[in-house]
Amino acid sequence: MDETKVIIRPYDPKTDAPLIYSTWRNALWYGDKNNVDSDEFYAQATREIKKILETSQVRIACLSDDHDLIVGYSVMTGSNIEFVYVKLDYREKGIGALLVKGFTKISTPRTKIGWAIQKRHKLVIKEKQNVQEETKRPEA
Repeated sequence: MDETKVIIRPYDPKTDAPLIYSTWRNALWYGDKNNVDSDEFYAQATREIKKILETSQVRIACLSDDHDLIVGYSVMTGSNIEFVYVKLDYREKGIGALLVKGFTKISTPRTKIGWAIQKRHKLVIKEKQNVQEETKRPEA
């Protein structure tokens, strides 16, 4: 029996955007442990993600025999990783490494997994203009 392979395919906003917005917003919500109203938080996160997606490249990891089954994705601007996500059942199989291969910077991580990726791959944290404290990891 052949084992299904994971491949990288181009981003299709019409079919892929719902999963990207949903998983990215939820990761930020649960990763930030904030005290903001959820409706306000999700509206703001949606605006931020939309702005990032307008100028970024998105890599979609899917099964070779089912391009609609997304197992992960990464969002990059130039050599900078904005966000990377891999579904739980597909983690620890090298998909995340495949999605971030070749990138040297990462936007300030807002989740524990983001910090782990930054450390494991020794990525430089991209500093935001006029924000000096952005590159420090928040206390857990």
